[in-house]
Amino acid sequence: PAAASPIPPGLADVMPSLTPSQRDLVTALCSPPANQSHLFSSWPASSTNGDKAAKISLIEQLESMDQSYPTGGLLGYISNARALLEKSRKGENPLEGWTPQVPRGEAFEVGTDRWATVEKKGLKYLGKCGFVLVAGGLGERLGYGDIKVRSIEPYI
Repeated sequence: PAAASPIPPGLADVMPSLTPSQRDLVTALCSPPANQSHLFSSWPASSTNGDKAAKISLIEQLESMDQSYPTGGLLGYISNARALLEKSRKGENPLEGWTPQVPRGEAFEVGTDRWATVEKKGLKYLGKCGFVLVAGGLGERLGYGDIKVRSIEPYI
């Protein structure tokens, strides 16, 4: 078995100030198979209070991300990313067999009764919605030969 990556000196400096779960997380991130010690390698070995607070703040953010990633935390994320990159390197498409489709929608004329009814209904759920706007370009890599997002209405 490979030896664990050493904890960078700037991380070792704050280890006593971390919670047990934070120590476990950063140790796992620095060790194989994660090998993410570069995240901490530029930290100064001796911290001022301001440096220490900034270091702990980053570790708190990492801990939050670790808790929010549903399949294995940050270690699962790293593993999944590496697997997807390897598939990409081999030319494998993780979406093989899927057929992209333009979703059915409905067009409304602004100001009509139907528009007002649907808008009122939609506004009730607006705070529970998430919106994603994909980066530009075509979707050829996904097997779709058209633009990914098209609007028939001008927006300000």
